[in-house]
Amino acid sequence: MGRLRRVIKQIERPVVQLHRPRFSHVRLVVESDDPWDSTAMTRRSSPVETALTSRVQFPSALFSLEYDEIFPYERFAHNLLCHAVDALHAKDLPPKISIEFAGLPEGQYPWTLNCSITVGTDPSGNATSFGFGIPNMVPAIIYALVATALHDFFDPAEFRVFSASPDVFAERLKRLAASVNLGLKNYSPESFALAIRGIYEQLGLDMWRLHQCSNDYDHLTKLIANHEIAHAYLKQATRSPHATLSEGIAFEFIADLLATHWYFRKTVRLTPDSPEYRAFTKTGSHADSIFENARRGLRNQISLLVLMALAGAQRNQGVASLDGGSTHPNGLQRFLWPRQEFLVLLESNYSNVLSKDHFDQLETEYNERMEVLNKIGLVSAADSRVMLDPVQCDTYEVAANLLETLDVKELTGLIPHLRKMRETLSLQREPR
Repeated sequence: MGRLRRVIKQIERPVVQLHRPRFSHVRLVVESDDPWDSTAMTRRSSPVETALTSRVQFPSALFSLEYDEIFPYERFAHNLLCHAVDALHAKDLPPKISIEFAGLPEGQYPWTLNCSITVGTDPSGNATSFGFGIPNMVPAIIYALVATALHDFFDPAEFRVFSASPDVFAERLKRLAASVNLGLKNYSPESFALAIRGIYEQLGLDMWRLHQCSNDYDHLTKLIANHEIAHAYLKQATRSPHATLSEGIAFEFIADLLATHWYFRKTVRLTPDSPEYRAFTKTGSHADSIFENARRGLRNQISLLVLMALAGAQRNQGVASLDGGSTHPNGLQRFLWPRQEFLVLLESNYSNVLSKDHFDQLETEYNERMEVLNKIGLVSAADSRVMLDPVQCDTYEVAANLLETLDVKELTGLIPHLRKMRETLSLQREPR
């Protein structure tokens, strides 16, 4: 049935040495599109003028539940709409948006960890509307993952336990899978609300846990929403001729990079430098505010890596996998490139604000978390080797060509480095 069964498969092997992309002498400075006062607590963006309307379709039974059970759905929809309207308007695309948590793309189940986008067109092939489809159990499952495992994975005290005994973290994921399966045991469209309640009760989730984890869920779904919106922004569905298979894979890669750029701009670049903001976020200086926002973004990327591995488990008989199949790049590739892009953005814009200690802390946290994920088999040696696969290498060049054609101003600075990485990896594959 495609459900999560055996999420973690223990692998006995040394720590994988990851092939991490490095951008030497790259600067990616993010400028604001319109003037703003960096010392203000609130920055208000320019309103979009349109008479078009948007809609969100929730399962009616959702609102028979309590607020902590409803929150994941409302917030997911908010994050999609909040950025989609601005992004579509910026590309002269109609911000007529529908979000549906009830319908299912063909071949998917209500618990399939995936999102999809459809585009309505006029007789000339121009986009007239955009639809985002989310299988109706997905927000609840993502929230359960955050509340059960990911929030504590980044808590220093809890992580010391995971670091000393990685199997403890693996057990958290197994418990999540078991609880989701039990909640979905007798799933039907009519029992949607009962399934959510069953998962929450199995995991002991309550309003206090929402208070602790709501920001983690919010920011993770911002990154997921950005990726889906990027597909619309890139005009992929209305492109003529239609994308080839290799271009389709490259579009996924570009959407990851664009989602990262947008996330960085909104949550890091526009961090207010004001006493009110520092009081609100409990930080002592502007540098600390920047650091905390950047750290949250980098943590989100690791969280998304875990989510991709669990989505792979649904396709792989319950065994965690980062294999992207025939339509997506490998999940490790989708993680490492946006991470390096995020770090370059951070260094380019804040090298005179953040200290070496700040960057060292980010690197240490990354190494420690990845070691645990490696030891429990969530990141495998096979995933690392696939970074050198010729098809994966070709993705970089195809992506660079598409970026030139599409004129994606946010990512123009990466084009020469994509090509250089493709050449470097190709040379590493040649027999000596």
